[in-house]
This record gives sequence, C-alpha cells and structure tokens, in this order.
Amino acid sequence: MFLLPSVAAAQDAQASQDPSIVVEGNREQQEAAARNLAKDVVGRLDFGRPLPRFFEPLCLAVAGVSDKFGESFAARIIENAERADVPVAKGECEPNALVILSRDGREQLEAASKKYPHLFDSMKKLDVKKLLNARDPAYAWQVTEVRGADGRPFQGVQINGNEVQINNQFQIGRLNQQIRIDVNAAVVLIDSNAIAGKTAIQLADYASFRLFATTDEISENAANSLPTILSLFLAPELAPPELSEFDLAYLRGLYSMRGNAPGTALYDSTVRAMRKQGTD
Repeated sequence: MFLLPSVAAAQDAQASQDPSIVVEGNREQQEAAARNLAKDVVGRLDFGRPLPRFFEPLCLAVAGVSDKFGESFAARIIENAERADVPVAKGECEPNALVILSRDGREQLEAASKKYPHLFDSMKKLDVKKLLNARDPAYAWQVTEVRGADGRPFQGVQINGNEVQINNQFQIGRLNQQIRIDVNAAVVLIDSNAIAGKTAIQLADYASFRLFATTDEISENAANSLPTILSLFLAPELAPPELSEFDLAYLRGLYSMRGNAPGTALYDSTVRAMRKQGTD
C-alpha cells in the first residue's frame, strides 16, 4: 500500500527530526525495488545452480587506457574489489581479469571469438550469440569451471572412449548443491567510441561491476527503479557518478553467499547487504 503524499511528507519530516525513526513504507519499497533490480541484473537463472564468482584472488590487467590514467583506473577497480569483498591478489600475479577499452568493440569481439574460441568454451552457444549481439557498447564474459562445493576439481575418467566426471566430493545433501562455479578469467570490453561524456570513475565502476559478477543488460524500467552504474550506456542521464548503494550491496551480497548457494539466494543477500550498509 502506497502512502498519500501528505502522510509520507509528515513521516519524512518526523524521521528527519529523530534519526532513530525509520519510515517502514519507504524502506519496504526500496527493498522490493532492490530485489526486482537484482533479478533484472542477474537475468535468467538455471534452477538451483550457484552463481559464478572469483574464489581465487583477482589479478587485474588493463588495456587501451592511456598511461596518464591507466594506473589510477586500475587502482579504482582494485579498490572496488576490496570494498565488495572480492579476493584480490597481492604482489606480482598472473592476470585473470582484463578490462579493455577498444575502438570498434563488437568487431574486436567477433574477431576474438574466431581466433580464441577457447575463451568462450564455458559459455553456451546461445549466450555467445547474445554477447555478440549486445545492446550496449560494452561486452562482458567469464571463463568458468564447475568444481565441488569444497573447491576441489572433479576428476575425469575414460569410459568407452568418453571422459566422465566422477563425483568424489565430501559435501552432499538435498539442500546443498555439491558444486560451486569458479571464475577462472573475466573480460570486460568497452567500445571507446561510446565513452564520451562518461567520467573515468564511472567507466572503472561500470567495468568493476561487470567484471566481478555475471550480469545481464538491464531494462529501461530497471534503470528507472534505483540508481545503478549499469545504466551508464542505456540511460547515462540516470547513471550515478559511481557505484550506487544498490551496486555495492549486490556485489557484497554475492560475495557473502556460500559458494554453493542457489543463484536465487542473491535477492535476499542483496537486501541484507543494503540493510548493513545503512547501519555502518
């Protein structure tokens, strides 16, 4: 039930005088909006299947950014990873996360899909086609591996000339998935022809979100529901100057979940992270 404007205004005024008072209607509406936006961001889910994420420390490489801004651009992404509780490598490391700013991004992506098809092996053909036909001038994908819930790789054996994965995991149960999905590598490619009018922080934060989490292109309705950096190319006039409260809660919610939690658990996990941010 929505409050009449006069009632809502009176409650807001009372809440501003006493910070301990929370306007329940507004909070409930915001949390409902966060759940709906999270559903839009994550897109179609396979029933019960966990969401991919970095379990091994993230090691970042950046290409196509001028030397003048490259270091600070990369530093911003690493800062976002730490804020979102994404594991981050220390010292020298082998890059497993790449952000590229390149002209003619779609053309570059099509060339990469033909020259380096192994980079797309973990994706379904339909998802590769969807990636190549993205609406926004930014393309994000991940190279993933299914492992046991405890992080151990599955072992394969040859049976009649075919490799069969043997389940030798310790954790079993009908309520707990026996698997988790590790991101072994992630790439975000942004068409540099489309970055005019965007700040370096906005671009770094947009790349951060799409690098750390599996995301779908959001709808126009979703872009209007809550501020999110994912609206940067769809509705730049609505895009926040940096990761929004929702954005950070979504990422923190994802990385606070059990590795084998079903993807749908992200909706409530995002809301819990928003509540926690409100008390920090």
